[in-house]
Amino acid sequence: MSYNLVSSGSGGAFVTQGDFRMRNTARIAVAAAFCFTAAYAIAQQGTKQQQAACKPDVYRLCKEFMPDSGKIYSCLQQNMRKLRPACRKVIS
Repeated sequence: MSYNLVSSGSGGAFVTQGDFRMRNTARIAVAAAFCFTAAYAIAQQGTKQQQAACKPDVYRLCKEFMPDSGKIYSCLQQNMRKLRPACRKVIS
C-alpha cells in the first residue's frame, strides 16, 4: 500500500492513495450531479426546437446562472447581439 504525506497546518498526516481516489470520485460525482441538474432545468423550458436553438448560447454566455431558468432567460436577453440567429429568434 502506498502512502502520501499531507501537510495540514503544523503537522502532517499519512493518507493512502485510496483516500485520494475516493475524494476524487466524490468530486466527480458532485460535478456530474450538478451538470445533470442543470441540463434537466434547461430541458424543462421551451420546446425541443427552442432548447436546441439556445442550448449552445446558454452554455457559452450564461452557464454561471444554471440551473435558474429565469436568470438564464434574462442573461440571453441581455446578450441578444451575441446570440446565434436561431436562439435570437426564440428569445425575441
